[in-house]
Amino acid sequence: MKRVITLILSLCLIMSMCVCVNAVTFSDLADNHWAYKNIMSLVNEGTINGYEDGTFKPSKTVTRAEFAKMIGKWDQKYNGTYSDISESHWAYDYIMWSGLDAIGSMIYPDMEIKRGDVINLIWKRNGSPKHNDAPSAITKQGTNPDAASWAYTIGLMKGDDGLNLRLDGSLTRAEAATLIIRSREMVAANATNNFIDIVDEELLKKTYNTLNLLGEDYKADRVLTNAELARMAIVFAADGGAINMVGNDLVNKQNEPVKHFEHKYAKEMYILCKMVWGEEFYTIKNADSQATMQDAIGAIMYGFIRRGTAPSDFGKQNDYYPDCKNLSSAVYEDMSLTYAKTHGIKLYANGRLGAEEPVTVKKYAALLLQFNEVIGLGTTYTNGTMGNAKMNTYLPSYPANNGDFYRLISGVPVGVYNLKSNTVVAKEYYNSFNKMASVYITYTNEVVDYIEKNTGYNVKFVFYPSASYKENGKAVFTVKFTVQNNADNTNISVDKLFGDMIKNPIEKTVKLGQEFYVVFETYESFMDMYLPRTSAYVKAVFTN
Repeated sequence: MKRVITLILSLCLIMSMCVCVNAVTFSDLADNHWAYKNIMSLVNEGTINGYEDGTFKPSKTVTRAEFAKMIGKWDQKYNGTYSDISESHWAYDYIMWSGLDAIGSMIYPDMEIKRGDVINLIWKRNGSPKHNDAPSAITKQGTNPDAASWAYTIGLMKGDDGLNLRLDGSLTRAEAATLIIRSREMVAANATNNFIDIVDEELLKKTYNTLNLLGEDYKADRVLTNAELARMAIVFAADGGAINMVGNDLVNKQNEPVKHFEHKYAKEMYILCKMVWGEEFYTIKNADSQATMQDAIGAIMYGFIRRGTAPSDFGKQNDYYPDCKNLSSAVYEDMSLTYAKTHGIKLYANGRLGAEEPVTVKKYAALLLQFNEVIGLGTTYTNGTMGNAKMNTYLPSYPANNGDFYRLISGVPVGVYNLKSNTVVAKEYYNSFNKMASVYITYTNEVVDYIEKNTGYNVKFVFYPSASYKENGKAVFTVKFTVQNNADNTNISVDKLFGDMIKNPIEKTVKLGQEFYVVFETYESFMDMYLPRTSAYVKAVFTN
């Protein structure tokens, strides 16, 4: 009987404990909140609490000290000192036992913790493994490539789109709780995720459709042929201009005319075979055959070569992916694959390219996305020299009128795009501004000379043909400036910099090294001829 009574009392005790745990509620945290389960797991552990007013504040950002408490003590203690925290601080023990990295000699307990700080900390607590399974588009984000690769590959942090991790961003209490719980689950599962499986489909679709290299919309599973890859390489190289294939394009390496087979893309196919894949590959059968991932890398790199913006370090050989084949006679293909591999372009976590796999539109778009992060798929002119620029891949930052522009370039403020009237389709003017870039470069050089002569400041510039257009016949063009030599770091008046080019006072200031974007507009209709400095004025100025 005594044993029965004891058992009943034990069950009652357990049930009362369960009731106590489940009784914890917060007035601002419903049980259908996306992070409810994760938050309550940490609350029930006693590692996080609500506030005295009965709220949890799930959307409140987390400080470095608060996160140290949320994640709990590590098994290693820092025995040194921080100049900005003493033993009397409420989180002193949590911080000293956290593993949180200092910033110089300070720990900044009350500063908002960054997402990058969090993955660095969790990575450290899991043995600081050397890790390079993620593509360089991921590992170059944040301050620790190994931590970024590890966190991305196990699925701990992948951002909203599988590309932009926003490691400089802050964390809410709900996000912090979720990361802590997720880290336990992912580490326990030893998960391995591939870029091609994580990256957001909408981002791939936007990238593919924006470049519009084949004149058709994104269809993820459609397999591309070799001839189509060749066409896409030539279109990319033309950069919005007319496609002309003459002269050396139509003769073989012995300078003899070539008889092309009947095919829509016969000439494009021949160019790629002669320059990249090997002339022996030039058959109609291969033209219509499914292209492989190995073929795609060579075609994309040739696009940069033909456009004239191949990276300066392109040219190394014999360090390509282990699953690539038959490169003995294809020097450019060897160089292309070596460049891609050594620059961390990969779709799979195990370092394979999947060289013999058919190239789907999805995989091709994923390669383009990574080439954009490594080289840049857009075009700009830095101090007059044509070069590559990263297309903007962060979709939440796109202006509503993004479809009116040829390509959005990373860093260009939304205000630049919003300045355009709704009746103007800027992309219709891209080829004109790109083809006549020398006109706007000459104009900007005169502006730079004017600034140096009148203020003593040395200024660098970048011209953006994709953020330029004509409105009411007048040229509206965008240039980024950076003041290089303001030693005293005082505020510099934009009105003073541009002097008589200011039609209406701007009343803005910039500092040394600060990038600012100037939109110029010509006073009169402009016909792509020489543009004197006094023929345009400063329409608007934007900073990030």
